[in-house]
Amino acid sequence: MCGICAAVDCGALPRRVGDEATNRGVVEFMCNRLRHRGDLPSPVVCDVSDFVSAGHVRLQLQGAAGPLQPIAVERSAGASGELISTQHMVSLSSMNTTDVGVAVLCNGEIYNAMELVSADLIAQYSDCSAVLCALLHSSGITASDDGGGAMLTESSLRCAFQSLRGEYAVIAVDVPGRSVVGARDPFGVKPLHVALTGESKWLLASEAKAFAELCTVERLWEVPAGSFVILREETDHPRFVPFVQRVRRFGDIGDANQLPYAGLRTALFEAVRDRMRADHSHVGVLLSGGVDSSLVAALAVSAVADSEVPVHTFSVGFGEMARDMAAARQFASMLGTAHTELQLDAHDVTVDVIERVVSALETPDVMTVRAGIALFLLSEVVASKGCKAVLCGEGADELFA
Repeated sequence: MCGICAAVDCGALPRRVGDEATNRGVVEFMCNRLRHRGDLPSPVVCDVSDFVSAGHVRLQLQGAAGPLQPIAVERSAGASGELISTQHMVSLSSMNTTDVGVAVLCNGEIYNAMELVSADLIAQYSDCSAVLCALLHSSGITASDDGGGAMLTESSLRCAFQSLRGEYAVIAVDVPGRSVVGARDPFGVKPLHVALTGESKWLLASEAKAFAELCTVERLWEVPAGSFVILREETDHPRFVPFVQRVRRFGDIGDANQLPYAGLRTALFEAVRDRMRADHSHVGVLLSGGVDSSLVAALAVSAVADSEVPVHTFSVGFGEMARDMAAARQFASMLGTAHTELQLDAHDVTVDVIERVVSALETPDVMTVRAGIALFLLSEVVASKGCKAVLCGEGADELFA
């Protein structure tokens, strides 16, 4: 769960936030508030252009070691009129350039990256390089020395995000067009917030708490799932543009008897397999012992059957619910996973724990916090075992009930 953020100073707007912080200072502050989302010692903070600075806190699952993002293409790379492609890609974390065309920050995983970019680019820049590739391909951007106009348009952005299969939050900077784009995947797995400050500056970040104590936030929005927003100099209110069509009711998808159930097994296996393509020693499974999580665990084990490293599974029980752990333990033994259990009681739920859960979830909703306590405590155990991500069975009821 990488952390991404940006401070936007659109041309004529004031260069300062608060009394003394510049764009870069604001981003440094936000990155420090997002440090828990990464595993590298230092975040990347850079000035993408004169009107925007960006920051990235990396949790490494794929790609080369060390800081990689933001990644960008140089506007004048290649011959004039030549289609700008991934061969012009650079990492702004290690290279200063005043010739940025489009720069991208991404928190997430792109599961069809191999269809969009080469394996070499994924190894060098991670699968998030596919986001920049999709933006370039959809825009048909060509090299030019004249500065040009906007490189990212609403129609090209819609096409680009529709081509991605994964879970992601993206911040993209169109330097010639002097605009910044924020986008979230169709299911809204990865968070992204937008804030308008009292100094008429736009801020974007993975968590709303990144804005706290920084400056006066007049308005705060969460980018809706499956949508993007374009922030420009004249923007005074964000307009969120959907790029996926929503199914509102089960009946909207047609006759239930005509649904392709035969392909469900293949679809589930491919979905789990794609999520295990990262170093699977860092990807575990939350196993409750129920049908949904047990199926996911079995598919995860099957997806890495050739590996000698076992899949990690984790179970948690609270009070009477702890008896469900026996079923999880039995299934884990059958699968041959490295299984870890956490049994809780009322003494584990302290005021400090509740405050940390509320802070992590960024909501005071009682039901959400109550459901999140056991998962929060289990997540600490998951991290102690070296796992950076977990799969689970959540969502099956909503899809198939």
